[in-house]
Amino acid sequence: MSRFLNSCFLAASLLGPGLASLHAASNEALKVKVPFEFLVDGQKMPAGEYRVQPYSESGLVMIQDATGHHSTVAFTTPTGPFNGSADPSLIFSQKGSDRVLSRVQFLGQPARAINGR
Repeated sequence: MSRFLNSCFLAASLLGPGLASLHAASNEALKVKVPFEFLVDGQKMPAGEYRVQPYSESGLVMIQDATGHHSTVAFTTPTGPFNGSADPSLIFSQKGSDRVLSRVQFLGQPARAINGR
C-alpha cells in the first residue's frame, strides 16, 4: 500500500451504526479503515484497514485487507447517473445484526452497488 499516496481524508457515508475513514489514494483506489466486522457478497470481513479498487471494467471491485489475509472480489452495478459531486465513500447497510457493504463511490466515478448473492 505504500505505493499509493493519500491525497485527502474523507468520512465514509454509512447507513447504520459505525464509522469508517477513507483516504482517496487515486481516482481508482481507496484506503479504508473500517472499525467493525462487515459482509461483502456473503463473505465476512474483519474490522481493519482495507484497499478498495476497481478490478475490471466489467464492474468487479477488489477489497483486500492490509495484512493480505482477507480479500474478496464483488460484482457491482452503477446506481444511477453520475453528477460529479460525490466524495469517495463506502456505504454500509444494516441487515439484522450484520453490517453489509452495499455501495462504493470512487473519486470521479458513479456510485456502484455491490450485488449480493
